[in-house]
Amino acid sequence: MLNIEVDEPDVHTVAVPGNVKAHYQPSKPLTLLSTEELVARLSGQCEANTGVLYYSSQIERMISENSANNELVDLKLGADKAKYAQGLYHGLHQLDQSSATEILLEAPPTAPEWRDVNDRLMRAAAQ
Repeated sequence: MLNIEVDEPDVHTVAVPGNVKAHYQPSKPLTLLSTEELVARLSGQCEANTGVLYYSSQIERMISENSANNELVDLKLGADKAKYAQGLYHGLHQLDQSSATEILLEAPPTAPEWRDVNDRLMRAAAQ
C-alpha cells in the first residue's frame, strides 16, 4: 500500500478499460438487490431457474431452509471485500453459463472501502 491520496476526476473523457459505462456484462438479466430486497424477492414467487449470487448468512440460511421447495441456482461469495471481489466475475460467469434465466445479486455494503466493487457492479448491470 502506498498510503498516497489519488485524485479522481469527476468526468473521464478517454475511453479505456475501467473507464467506460459497461464492463463485463452477463448475457442474462442481472438485478442488484439489497439484502432486504433479496429476502423479499426470495420470500415471494421466484421463477424457476433464478440464479442467486449472495454473500450474507441471512440469504444462505433462507436458501438452505427452502432448498427442497425452490429451483434456484445459487452461489455464495465471500463476505469480506477481498473474497467478494475475487469471486464476483467468476460467479457471474458461472451463473451466466448455467440454466438460470435471470441473475439476482446481493449488493455489497455501500461503505467507502467498497467503492471499487460497487463501481464494477454498476458496470456489470449497465444496460
